[in-house]
Amino acid sequence: MGVFNPRVKERFFRSIQSMIVQSFSAWELLLYDDGSSEPYATAIRSAADLDSRILLIRAPQNHGLADALNACIRTAKGDYIARMDDDDFSTPDRLYKQYRFLEEHPEYQ
Repeated sequence: MGVFNPRVKERFFRSIQSMIVQSFSAWELLLYDDGSSEPYATAIRSAADLDSRILLIRAPQNHGLADALNACIRTAKGDYIARMDDDDFSTPDRLYKQYRFLEEHPEYQ
């Protein structure tokens, strides 16, 4: 998840929380702070501290969403990647449904 000065802090934390409560528990959230200024950088660090499966990557200056996502892809350890913005909300079964679909339909892998 690329993040730069999240506009609505409540939506950002709701987005993070929606990942923490996923029924599919084998995930990692790569939280890429793309050079956010204060107080946003502090909020992003706080979000990363909410769960050990969240990995914070911090860029000293903003490079844009494409660079942020590419850095996340290079860092990812899993077999699949689920894309999410900092104001998205995932239902608790989102990752399970996506994982199951990809496992049952290898033609999409």
